[in-house]
Amino acid sequence: MQQTMAFVERVRRSGAHYQQLSLAISPSLKNIQPGHSFLTPGRNPSFEPYLLERWWPIHCAENQLVVECPFPYDSPLRPYEPGEALTLLGPVGQPLPFQKKLRHALLIAEDCPPHPLRLAIDRLLARKASITLVLLGSAAQYDRRSLDPRVEISLGAPREDDPRHWPEQVLSVGWADQVFITTAAEGQRARFAIWLRRFGELRNGVPPKYLWGLFTPTWPCGAGACGACEIATIDGLKSTCRQGPALDLTRCRLEEA
Repeated sequence: MQQTMAFVERVRRSGAHYQQLSLAISPSLKNIQPGHSFLTPGRNPSFEPYLLERWWPIHCAENQLVVECPFPYDSPLRPYEPGEALTLLGPVGQPLPFQKKLRHALLIAEDCPPHPLRLAIDRLLARKASITLVLLGSAAQYDRRSLDPRVEISLGAPREDDPRHWPEQVLSVGWADQVFITTAAEGQRARFAIWLRRFGELRNGVPPKYLWGLFTPTWPCGAGACGACEIATIDGLKSTCRQGPALDLTRCRLEEA
C-alpha cells in the first residue's frame, strides 16, 4: 500500500447525497482494478481521526480517477473544490476474480450505494459481457443517471416478507455466470448467509467461485495488521482488506459467531 497525492480537477453533484470527484493521479496508479479502493484522511493531513474514509473508484483512466464520496449535506463541512490536494493510501484489496470467459454478470447492491461495483461495470462492458445490476432496499434510491445505458437495471420489488425479490429473479440468476454482491456493512455476514441460502434455493446448490460477497467493514489499518476485518473461511481466517473485498461465499463460515 502506497501513499500518493491526488488533485481535484472537477467536482459535480451525484444525486442528493454524493459528490463525484475527478482526481488527477500519479501514473503509478493507472492499473487500478475492480475491487481496489483507497483510504484517505480527506482534508485532514494529520490523519486525525484515526479511522479514514474509504473511496471506491467508479472510473479510471491513465492519469485520472473518479470517485464518489458523501456530500456534506446539513454539515458544517464544505464540498470539495477543484485544485485541492488530497492524500490517498492504496490501492487496498485484490481485484475481483472474474472468470476468463465471463459472458453474463449479475451485480447486486443491497441497502448501500453500488460504489464497489461501479468500476467492474466499466471493465465488464469492455469485455463485451452483459450486465444486470439489481438495486435493493435503499440502493434503489441511488442516482442512476451516470450509469452506462448498456447495463440492465432491475429495482427491487419486494414481496411480503421477501425484501430480496426483484422482477425476473429466477431468469437472471439462471443465466448469470458469476454474481457479485455488496451490502450495507452492518450485519454483513448475516446478510451474506441469507444470500447464500437464497441462491442455493434458486439454483439447487451454489457451485464454487460463482457467488462472491464484497466484505466492506470498517478498516482501521487497511494492511491486515489489526485483525478487525477478518472473516472465518474453510481455508482459515482472511483479512478482507488484503485478501478481499470479494470472498467466495461457499468458502465462508457465515453462521459462526
